Amino acid sequence: MAKISQILSILSFILSASTVGAGVYGYMMITSEDFKEKMIQEVISNIKMPEMPEMPKTTGGISPFKI
Repeated sequence: MAKISQILSILSFILSASTVGAGVYGYMMITSEDFKEKMIQEVISNIKMPEMPEMPKTTGGISPFKI
């Protein structure tokens, strides 16, 4: 029974240590300048810019009313 308790204790420590390690790694990655630059570039690449309308070939008079 003591062996099972020791094994479960070791497994619990490994699980806790890996959770803390993953949290520290995630925090360090998210707060890095490289990650910030990647996210900015991703957002910019997903922005859809409207198309520029074509310029008219001819224009009308200065007033829409006949004089």
